[in-house]
Amino acid sequence: NQFQIGALSYTYWGQIVPADAPLGKTCGIGFAISKKFKWARAERKSQIYQNFNSPSIILWHSFSDKMIADVDPTSMLRKQSVHYEFEVLRRHRDKLTQMGCCVRDHAPNMDATSEKEFDVAKVETIQEYFDRHESGIENGFIRLYSRPYNIVDFMIDGLINHRKTVEIEREMINFMQLLSVVTNQMNDYGLSIGLNPEEVSRRRDEAKRMEKMIQVEIEERIEADNNFDAIAYMKQRAEELGLNEERLDNLLSKAGWRGYRNVDDSQ
Repeated sequence: NQFQIGALSYTYWGQIVPADAPLGKTCGIGFAISKKFKWARAERKSQIYQNFNSPSIILWHSFSDKMIADVDPTSMLRKQSVHYEFEVLRRHRDKLTQMGCCVRDHAPNMDATSEKEFDVAKVETIQEYFDRHESGIENGFIRLYSRPYNIVDFMIDGLINHRKTVEIEREMINFMQLLSVVTNQMNDYGLSIGLNPEEVSRRRDEAKRMEKMIQVEIEERIEADNNFDAIAYMKQRAEELGLNEERLDNLLSKAGWRGYRNVDDSQ
């Protein structure tokens, strides 16, 4: 629809995953080319904030929100990944700092019960992160981001420069090689907790079935009663069935154009 076209204008997001990965597309290396980076926040007036809010290319270890919600409702995978990423930072701190990489500190939110609570921290420079931990840090939990590559980084004297482009390409490849270690560790960890391809597929199918079940139930009730409160029923059934928040949000997002009523809103 027109809203989606507008929201997605000037945005490309892709994911690089290993062939035949047990977790499939649940996690991998995120690659975004965007007018504005929408997947993380930074402190206002900081250089990172300015870079995030300008056209850029950014790489990071990412998750498919819908898949992770279906497969891992307790966020075990996300919480394990930020531990693995800290280990990459600890081993390659100087190299990542020189590359201009950024971090998001998840340590204060490791007890979060939802993804929205888990992802509230703001992105900062590596130096800023370690400055806040002057006494040292042995076991951190962070998300790594590449340097935001803005259009000016590819230019010299206002023109796209081949040498600069090649340098950035090499830097991106180096960063992806470091992140690929995390992706491989995550797939091994997934297998260790029983998330083989068959189990991943089963959990996804179950979540889809519950979402479809609620949709069918609502349609049947609307046929019998035009004043049926579809929104309230949707939320109630989602809680009863244990439907994850991502799937419920998907149902709610479609409620408006399907003409579903919320009795409270109509009064």
